[in-house]
Amino acid sequence: MMLFLRFFTGFIIQIFPFSLLCMYPFLDYCKYSNRQTLVRLIMFISALACFFSAACIAIKKYEFVIGINQYYTANILFLILLIPCLCFYVHLTIGHFEMKLFVFLFAVTAANVMTSLCNIVITYIIVPSKTDNLPYGIISNLVLLSSSLIIVPPLLLLLKKMFLPARNFLQKKEYLQLNILALLLLLIMLSGFFPLTEPRWFSHALLFLYAALIFCIFTVYYIFFRIFAIEMKRYESELLLAHSRQQIKAQNEYHQHIIEKTEENRRLRHDFRQHLIVIQGLAAEKNYDQLIEYLSVHLKNMDDLIIPKYSNHLIINILLHHYHMICIKEDIDLQISISSLPKLPISDSDLSALLGNLLENALDGARSTKKSDKYIHIHMNVQGNQFIITVDNSFDGVTNKSQNTYLSTKKDHMGYGLLNIGQICKKYDGTSTFSHEGAVFFASAVIAIS
Repeated sequence: MMLFLRFFTGFIIQIFPFSLLCMYPFLDYCKYSNRQTLVRLIMFISALACFFSAACIAIKKYEFVIGINQYYTANILFLILLIPCLCFYVHLTIGHFEMKLFVFLFAVTAANVMTSLCNIVITYIIVPSKTDNLPYGIISNLVLLSSSLIIVPPLLLLLKKMFLPARNFLQKKEYLQLNILALLLLLIMLSGFFPLTEPRWFSHALLFLYAALIFCIFTVYYIFFRIFAIEMKRYESELLLAHSRQQIKAQNEYHQHIIEKTEENRRLRHDFRQHLIVIQGLAAEKNYDQLIEYLSVHLKNMDDLIIPKYSNHLIINILLHHYHMICIKEDIDLQISISSLPKLPISDSDLSALLGNLLENALDGARSTKKSDKYIHIHMNVQGNQFIITVDNSFDGVTNKSQNTYLSTKKDHMGYGLLNIGQICKKYDGTSTFSHEGAVFFASAVIAIS
């Protein structure tokens, strides 16, 4: 029983830091709740520890191998058990496999550091007087626990400060490069440790070089994380700049629209007396047909100037009227459904950018379809404490996606419009979703209202 507890405890001490490093980046990206994930993880590790302990006892009892080979066999068994660990870890976490594999390799490298330090201390510093050729003695467990307490916190801090902020920014291509790097660093570390396992080759200089190698390896990790963090900030700055430009463009369009309508009204007032004179003359001559035609033409011009009241918000009315006129000219079926809206917490510039981007994206999509299939359906309503805008439109079915993010299909365009929509929704504690089915694109924007 004591031998079983020895192996069980040692396995837990060695595997727990490794599991912690693997799961930490996925705390909120698991298939189950954090509590359910923890329970499953504990049960899985406990089952592996029981299996490992029983196998080591069998190796000792039945002497499948003898002497120091028992120690090596136990280590090989431990490495084999990392395979089901990888499979279970992939099952628990959410994300693409390349990202999961990189975190796993990073954790394996860290575990190798802890194990190698433990072996060096046991072999060359403490030098126990008696050994039974089996792992996880009392002293080795204490040393392994101490090395874990020293190494794991800085690595968790490295993941938190440098990797987690850029985790979702990196794409599969970048993660593939990082996986190659992580594998190379792990192989370099293993090759550097092997000479230390042979007492004939051991020296303090070699030990110092191995410590320097460990430092260099994690410095390389830090540098790569730093590079990706800088690239992510640059990308976010570009998004912010694009968002600002979109807001300025929306404001300019709004002000230009107001100026044009004001000038048009002035011109109409100026011409109103002349129109009355013509109408009076046609009526006096009893030329009613020409009078009706004259009035119809000018009434149509008046209709174009009047902004329909789609809602009780002027910004929404102006933008919808603008795009409605475009749809009429381009034979696009535009349907608008808006319920009574309260006062919205969103600023005029943000509302202009939000709705303008949604409508512009829908218009670009509808333009790409056949003439008979062009349509845009707009719905706005309030549900509870949420203001919801949904825009469905026809499009040609061609998409450009990267990591579940829609990018522009236009040449030399990044798809900033949809990204700006997401930024604005996030600013007002809301969300945005985009999807497509066949030749229909669905966009929705939700912002919180008090």
